[in-house]
Amino acid sequence: KELNIPTMERADFLGLITKAFNDTICISGTHGKTTTTSFIVNLLDHKCSYIIGDGTGSGYKENNLLVLEACEYKEHFLKYNPNLLIINNIELDHTDYYKNEKSLIKSFQKLATKSKQILVNGDDKNIKKIKHQNKITFGFNRNCDVKIKILVKNKNGYYVSIKYKDEKFLKIPFTGKHMIYNFVAAYIACILVNKEPFLKEDYSLPK
Repeated sequence: KELNIPTMERADFLGLITKAFNDTICISGTHGKTTTTSFIVNLLDHKCSYIIGDGTGSGYKENNLLVLEACEYKEHFLKYNPNLLIINNIELDHTDYYKNEKSLIKSFQKLATKSKQILVNGDDKNIKKIKHQNKITFGFNRNCDVKIKILVKNKNGYYVSIKYKDEKFLKIPFTGKHMIYNFVAAYIACILVNKEPFLKEDYSLPK
């Protein structure tokens, strides 16, 4: 700046990148953004361009799809232009900027309004306040559009059923209920952008 060299904030730069793609999936939420973004990239077999909050990323010229982790800090994510927005959860964070949950929820609502479609955790009390005419919910609540049910739980993870249009049985090889939300969000996101999720191992429920 002292040398008058033009500079650009990272969020502004990423916002320009999203305009260059036909389809952009933005993954937001207080927790699980990096994990869910990584799940989507792997379920797409890396056949997408992606930018993850852990600093990793890549370009894939044969596919006009961008998968982008979208952080709420200082409303940076409002620079982005999502076709599909995922919201995993909303809890008060970054209190140097957001003074209360109400102001945080308001920012997520602004991003949802910019998005063509949103895929959200229907079990989260704050996400229930987000309005959108094209909202798909996932969760364990029977009122969710994508209904999750744990069939088996053991030290290796979970076997679950997912009911969305039809029923899928999946093995989720991670512990912690939050990982079920992350994985299901990633799995359904692939379906919503008309991509068949690529599973490297047998995720089907044993007979």
